[in-house]
Amino acid sequence: MIKPNFIFTKYYNHFNVYVKNLENLSVEQIQEIEDFVEKRYGFFNFETYSFQVQKRLDFDDFVTLMKISGFEADFKEKFLKKKVKERI
Repeated sequence: MIKPNFIFTKYYNHFNVYVKNLENLSVEQIQEIEDFVEKRYGFFNFETYSFQVQKRLDFDDFVTLMKISGFEADFKEKFLKKKVKERI
């Protein structure tokens, strides 16, 4: 069975996860991901292959939560580039 590839991005008040290989996953695996997101009152977007949950969560906590929930997957963290404005 193919492992899902999750790419985690942390924002100020939520986190977003892109499922890189969603098209290769079985229907059962996709349903498990949907159930995980729904239990956390999140939103799964099939157009962008990603889901979003309105919780403050770090990458390590996300990985732990997914493993406790029974997911065997590959996890990566994506960092946002911060825009820095010079002060005058």
